[in-house]
Parts: sequence; C-alpha cells; structure tokens
Amino acid sequence: MENRSPPDPLYVLRGTEAALNVVKFAPKSVREEGLLLSGSAKGIISLWNLKTKRSEIILDGHDGHAILAADFHPCGNVISHGRDGYLRIWQCSEGRKEVVNSITAPFLGFCQFCVLLRGYKSHWIGLPSASNSQVNIHDLESKEILFALKPDNGKSLVLCMDVDKEDLRIVSGSAGSKLCVSSVTPQHSITVEKEIELKNPGIASVKIRKDRKILATGGWDGRIRIYSWKTLKPLAYLSYHTQTINTVDFSEDLCDHGQLLAAGGKDSRISEDFLNHTVMAFRRRVRRNLILLLIFTFISVGLFFALLQTSRDVVKNRNVFQSGSTFITTSNLTTNEAPLEIKTSSVNDLTERMLQHKVKSRQVLLVVAHGRSGSTFLADIFDKHPRVFYIFEPLHGIRKMQVGDYDTFATNYLQQIFQCNFSMGNTSKEIGRFFRFYSRALSSPPFCKYKQGDPKWSRKYCSPVTQKKLEHTCKVQHNTVVYKLLLDRIPGQSLERLFHVCEMADVECKIIYLIRDMRPVVMSSQKVAFFREVDRKTRPSLRQFVYSCCEMIERNLYLVKKFPPSLRSRVRLVRYEDLAAEPLQVFDSLYRFAELEMLENIKQWIVKITQPSFADLKKEEKRPVSMIRNSLEVLNKWRLLADSCFVDVIERYCRDAMKLMGYVATDGSVEMLQNSTIPLFNENYTAQNWI
Repeated sequence: MENRSPPDPLYVLRGTEAALNVVKFAPKSVREEGLLLSGSAKGIISLWNLKTKRSEIILDGHDGHAILAADFHPCGNVISHGRDGYLRIWQCSEGRKEVVNSITAPFLGFCQFCVLLRGYKSHWIGLPSASNSQVNIHDLESKEILFALKPDNGKSLVLCMDVDKEDLRIVSGSAGSKLCVSSVTPQHSITVEKEIELKNPGIASVKIRKDRKILATGGWDGRIRIYSWKTLKPLAYLSYHTQTINTVDFSEDLCDHGQLLAAGGKDSRISEDFLNHTVMAFRRRVRRNLILLLIFTFISVGLFFALLQTSRDVVKNRNVFQSGSTFITTSNLTTNEAPLEIKTSSVNDLTERMLQHKVKSRQVLLVVAHGRSGSTFLADIFDKHPRVFYIFEPLHGIRKMQVGDYDTFATNYLQQIFQCNFSMGNTSKEIGRFFRFYSRALSSPPFCKYKQGDPKWSRKYCSPVTQKKLEHTCKVQHNTVVYKLLLDRIPGQSLERLFHVCEMADVECKIIYLIRDMRPVVMSSQKVAFFREVDRKTRPSLRQFVYSCCEMIERNLYLVKKFPPSLRSRVRLVRYEDLAAEPLQVFDSLYRFAELEMLENIKQWIVKITQPSFADLKKEEKRPVSMIRNSLEVLNKWRLLADSCFVDVIERYCRDAMKLMGYVATDGSVEMLQNSTIPLFNENYTAQNWI
C-alpha cells in the first residue's frame, strides 16, 4: 500500500488559517443537501455548503480557544466544546446563529463529548469528569447530572476510537505504531482482536463508515489510510495533507458516486474525495500492474527458451562441421559457384537482434484548454503542418448526446479515436459535421477534389466524411494526430485521465495545456452564453462558472506537479499572454516539443494572423471561431470593456489559480484595470517551475 501513488482529493476547502480539529457531515435528517461542519484551533466553527464549496455560517463563541469537538444535534442545532471549558449549543436555522444553551465542560486532553441515543433521548450528552475519571451523563435542558459511568480500570491511553455497534468491535489509535482492533465479550470485557503494525507512528483519528465496510484513519504523517473493516486489509492511502490529520468523517450517500470522505488537519485544509472511486482506482491500478508483471514474465520465459534452443542449434552445427562429415546434395554444383558460407552468431548477438528498439509509433498531441482561451488559434498552427492530422473538438458532439455515464463513454470514445478507429457510434458523421473545414486534412484529398488553399477549392467539391477515408488518412498519410479538447469535456476534467486513456490506447501522447487569464475568458464566455444569471436550468451562474473553471485549473496544475518526471516531460504549459506577446518564439518551442520541423510558410502564416491587415480583420469579425487577431491588441482590449463587478467576482474565486499563473489582481481598482500600460501578468510565475 505504501508504494502506490495516491490520487488527488475531489476538492479542497480553504478559508481557515489554523489547524482543523473537527470535521463532521450533517445527517440528512438535519439537511438534505450537503453540509459540512469544521472546527479550528482558533475557536472558529464553519458550516460549508458542499454544492458551492463555500462557508455559509461562521460561529465564534469560545473566545479564540481551540475547538475540541463539535457535532450536529438531532434537532438541527450545532454543539461545540472548546478549550475554554464550555460546551455551547448553537441555533443556526432561519438565518440565526446564536448560543441557546451553555454548560460548563472542563478541558481534559483528548476527551470529547458524546450525544446519546439520537432520536430518543436526544437531550442527553456524555461529558468527561475532571475529578474522578468518570463519564457524567447530563440533561441539556436542566443542565443536571443524571448519572455517571465509571470504568473498572484503565491503564492504556488512546488518542481516538470508534465503535461498531452491531458487531461490538472497537478500533483505537494511539501515539504508538499500532492500530488496535478489540471486541466486547458477552461478559462485557474488552479483548484485543488484532493489531496492525504501521510504518509511521501516531494515529490521531479513526472512523468506521456507516455501512461497516470501510475504516479510515488519519495519521501524524499526514496520510489517510483506508482499510476493509471486515478483513482489516489495506485498500488505499491518500497523502494530500502535509501535516497531522486530526479528524476524518464519512458522509451519508450524497450521489451516485458513493460517500464522501472528509479530512482536516494541522495544515488548515479540508480535503474531500469520493472514497468508492479512490478504492476502485487503486484496485484497477493493482490489477493492471499484476497483468503487466504476468505478461513480462511470460515474455522473459519465452525469450529464455528461444535463446537456449538457438544456442544448442549453433553448437550442434559447429560440431557437425568440425567432424568432417560429407554432405550429398541433389543440386548440380559447378566450380564457378561460390562456396556456401555459414555464419554462426553468438547468443549475445541474437539477443540484441531479438530485442531491437521498437519502431516509434504514431504520436498523439492533445491541445487542452478552457473554452474562449485561444485554443483554436493554437491548434490551427499545428494543422498547417503537412505531417499533422487535426480534429477539432471531437467531444463536442458526445457532450450534446447527454449519455448516462459520460466519463465512461468519453473514455472509450477517445481510446478508439486515439487509435485512428472511428467506428464507435456516429463518429465519422459527427467529425464531418462539426467544424470539419477547420481541419486541413479533412478539407483536402481524399475528402475534397482540391487541396485547401487551391484557387479551385470549394465546399461543393468535398464529399461526406466516411469511416474508411478517416482511418486511412489518420493511419497512413500522417504520423502526428492533433486533437483540440476543452478541459470541461474530458473525462474527470483531469490531465491524468487523459494519459490513462493514451495508455489504454497504447499510443504516445503529449499534452499542451493552454491557460489564459480568467478575466477575459469570462468576458468572452458571456458573449456566447456559457453562463447566465437568469434561467439557470441549462447554464450555470457566473459564480458557479468561474469557480468551476479555476478549480479545474488549480487541481490540474497540482496534479501535473505530482507527475513523475517521465510523465511531466510530456506536458507543456503555455500561457496565452506569452503566446500573444511572442508568437514565433513560443510556437518554435512548441514545434520542437511536438517533434515537428518549423517550415518557412508556417512562420509567414503566423506573422499574418498575429499582425493582420485591416481588411483581414473585417473579414473575420463575424466568424464564431476566428484565428486571425491582432495578438497584442487582444491582450488589453478586454480591460476597457470589462465590468469591474465581474472582475471582482473572478478575482475572489480565482485568487489561488491566478497566483500560480502569475496574473496580477486589480483588487477593485478601476484605474488599474483600464490602464493598459500596467501589465496584469508577471513574466515569471510559480507553475512555470513545476513543468
């Protein structure tokens, strides 16, 4: 388990500047849509809306003292226990956030309160006693102690524990290097059932999932470990956090993907992930590695026996010639014929020939970006090269089909077309219908009578795109295939998933990840109704659209940072602003990355489209997707037309992503926004050093 590379979390909640001691999901009885509670070391309690990924309510009632524990009362109130020695009950419904009850509850190390008998005696609560090592049961309404529970003995100190109430099993963690699982006997004694040795000591939190199938632990080493609760077999580990994990919790079923796992720690971050997908991803990876190992073993054994047999044949032939035996042949020999020369090869030479370097296969180049980021312009530069077969947004038609499991369907679809196999569904029809003539290869023979650029060329001389012609052109006539893909349409919106598809297709892929300042992207997206503030049934709101885009950017940048060097070398990060400022220099670098030679006619074409004449600009104005632009003018044109309120929203939601990419925030300054002499991006930026 320790050697497997962990996946990234589904998303990360930020907003606290202190260590997190508590995370708790609200049960559906309290709130139908997702709600998460967090408590920090500075005494702040936050209630997070899991749809918007933002905090709805912030509670501060412990005078800056750390939150030891917090939970939801069955009636919907929030209960918190702080180091100030008070347990407070908060009413947070109908816009209120006030303390409705308070009980003196001493601070005793790691001891926490417990709400008893939910739904029956929901006003009972258990609290540790400071004087006599017992648990006092309080009535929240009267604040009186009803009775006390006192253990017979106790010598071991534990940091955390959880109970399986049906099987009467207890899991506990301590400062040592063991995870202990115990069982309760019919005589009400506790016996140790199993101890799991850990590589790194210290377990700060444990949680058994409600279905009693999964156990999660949070360690001092910042790792979340996942076990099967039945067999205690390690299933996976997550290592997004950099410091101690203080708390973990499972949600109820929120969606088809399964239950969410939330974790908070000393690094002030809350990570959330679909645990079902995480475990399944690890299992698939293990199965794949086992299959590869098995295949390698069979190949090695086959090579060994082949070499062994060949060496025996060589020795046998050598012995025959050395013995002076006479050979009689049926062919007529003349003195003019050259003597037959028999060469024997050593085992090393034979091995070298059998293991010759594999001929380089077809290369797939993927141009990935958000819509309205300049990706059409970037991909079109590659389309001009005679060795390139270019397809414009092959997933466009798939997204409109609204298939049930889009990610699975899109994965299979991309796997097929990466292999130049266009047999799936109506692939050839969709490719031929959607922006076909933006591809030089699809606008030239054998699809059209004349080459694109020929004075005689016209759409009326172009025949429908067929599967046979597509596959022949892709496989035979070109050795580099370029696909332009929008990030929100690829499976999982993840570059890692793209590499996984390439691996499934057994092709060599390289990715050019194009990122543009989100402020002009949003301005441009508004024109084509990518989002709307009214009638949101089919389109997201401005805030949803901005948050989604920047979350994807940030997540994929950190994802690429974690790639191994061999995989990271196959990703090139490009900023649109650098492309517009120095197009020839950037494209020369990208052509070398794609292992294509920069032709003189392509250089001339780049100069033409980035420094066009007035007539060319007028001709392109009405086209929905245009490649011809005055690149330097485009960099600042949006600033004069931008709504400062929109800019404020974008900068607030995209602050982290902007910092990574070197974009400068205006912080509400209209003067700075409209002054084009002040650049809004830095030459050097953080993510540049990662890739």
